[in-house]
Amino acid sequence: RLPAHGGYPARVDVGVGDALVIVPSGTAVRLTTDAGLGGVQVPPGYVRQGDVYLSPGYAQAEARVDLEIDVGVGSVRVR
Repeated sequence: RLPAHGGYPARVDVGVGDALVIVPSGTAVRLTTDAGLGGVQVPPGYVRQGDVYLSPGYAQAEARVDLEIDVGVGSVRVR
């Protein structure tokens, strides 16, 4: 679960397993992923640009997070 205030970078490293990240309401996210063997699930409205996903309104948001997730074998879920 990410803190609600935004304005910070965050990184999650998982060798084997699944990563679940819960984004507080009102917080925008730029998610950069490296999911070796697995998939990435993001909420509706996120825009994908290669390995980067932007939540709606990211560019204009005051509370935003730059999140990097690296998973060797497993999946990434953001909700």
